[in-house]
Amino acid sequence: MRNHSFLLKEKKMKEVSYYPGCSLHGTAKEYGESIQGVSGLLDIRLHELENWTCCGASSAHCTDEVLALALPARNLAIAERSGRDLLVRVLPATIGSR
Repeated sequence: MRNHSFLLKEKKMKEVSYYPGCSLHGTAKEYGESIQGVSGLLDIRLHELENWTCCGASSAHCTDEVLALALPARNLAIAERSGRDLLVRVLPATIGSR
């Protein structure tokens, strides 16, 4: 019998920061669950950004151009401080828009 102990070595999971956005906790809950599930299968551990804010995509761009830039910039700054790569998800609305 061959020694296959190399197959049993524990893989080190990739640690990445993750910005879920407002919709993944509400209207796109299933999409968020899919991202979590697929990440686990790919040995990626997601760390939700601490104290993230809404990016303002639904309203900030209509009311205040500076705010529309500042909200996502704040989240990017939080991600940068984490020292991990950042997982950016595709917006569900853009998937079928072709």
